[in-house]
Amino acid sequence: MIQSFGSHGLFGIFNHHIALKKDGRLTIIHGPNGFGKTTLLRLLRDFFDGKFAEFSETPLDDFYIQLEDGTMVTLTKPAQIIEGVESRKCQVAMTDPLGNEFVHVILVGDEDRFLVNQMEKIAPYMRKVADDFWEDIRDGEILDTDDLVGRFGVRRRTLKEDRGFPDWLSGLMGSVKVRLIETQRLILQKKAVRRAPSRNRPPSTATITDYAQQLSGKIQASFNEYARLSQQLDQTFVVRLTVVKPCS
Repeated sequence: MIQSFGSHGLFGIFNHHIALKKDGRLTIIHGPNGFGKTTLLRLLRDFFDGKFAEFSETPLDDFYIQLEDGTMVTLTKPAQIIEGVESRKCQVAMTDPLGNEFVHVILVGDEDRFLVNQMEKIAPYMRKVADDFWEDIRDGEILDTDDLVGRFGVRRRTLKEDRGFPDWLSGLMGSVKVRLIETQRLILQKKAVRRAPSRNRPPSTATITDYAQQLSGKIQASFNEYARLSQQLDQTFVVRLTVVKPCS
């Protein structure tokens, strides 16, 4: 399990350290817009998903993750000039609980283009509209990349084995499952159906709105049941008050 994570020099300014609260099972990360909250969460997710494109494009000195067993992982960007062009690389260094050190350098590829090429063949009506978000141009439904993987069977990236990851790194990335639900998923989508009305698919609804409506319905049902029971007890109050139980 993850114990803490953070970064140094994020956007050339910020040093962040986030320790997860295990007792309450809930950690709230708060701060002004632009301080890197979402960026840190994306980097955390992308590491365990084996995606390093965003890390290579984000201005920072390093990104680190500490696990509960004492394992420490640090990602840095080694500068290397090849034929006059700076290559996009990511260096992953791990120190295990016994103090053993492992280092692997990853050449970052165009992972977004890999996914776009798949979608052009499988579902050309899906259009990338933002980082990690896609729109069905037929009815405006918004999906994230995890939704694409589940619905269309596409791959987010080339397989880890194809990337040449060493066993220690593959095992590390597979040890934790991280799911990031970004703020865009909490916005009610009210796009009108533009084509293929026969699909009769309702517009996407905010996850938080769904839960709020369900909770509101349960509260209202409880109030109705309380009112019914209260009225029933009021009607029989006199009878119940005057009933005399015979002595045995």
